[in-house]
Amino acid sequence: MYKLTDQEGQRLTAMMTAARPDWIPNKPGAVLREANDAGGLPGKDFGHCIRALAHYATQTDPAGGWAKRTPNFYPQDGKHWSATAPDDWQAPRTWTPCEDHPTFEAHTCRACWGDIKAGLRPEAKLGKHHTPESEDHD
Repeated sequence: MYKLTDQEGQRLTAMMTAARPDWIPNKPGAVLREANDAGGLPGKDFGHCIRALAHYATQTDPAGGWAKRTPNFYPQDGKHWSATAPDDWQAPRTWTPCEDHPTFEAHTCRACWGDIKAGLRPEAKLGKHHTPESEDHD
C-alpha cells in the first residue's frame, strides 16, 4: 500500500479532474483522501499511482464510451493496478472475478448489473453465482 503525501494527493486530484472533468461532482480529492486515510492506495509508488489512474480513467466500453463513470473505484484493487505495476512489484491484493462473468470484477460486474436492472438477478447476487429459479409450467 502506498500512502500519498498531501502534495501527491493534490497532484493526483488535479490529474483526475483534468483527464475526466465529468468526475468533478464525485469529489475526487475526497475519494483519494478517504482511501489514503484508510491505509493508502494499492500501489508501489507515486509513479504507479499515476499509471494506474491513466489506465483506469481512459478505459472504454465496447460502444466507445467511458468504462469508468466515477473515480470512486480507482483506489480499490483492480486490473488498473496490476496492469500498470512495475516488474519488481507484487500486488498486495488481487481483484476478485465475478463468479458468473470472470472477465469482470465481482463488485462492479456490468453483466450482473444488466441482469439486476432487467429483473433477472437479485442485487444481493452482484458478482456471485446465480441460478435463476425455474418457472412452473403446469
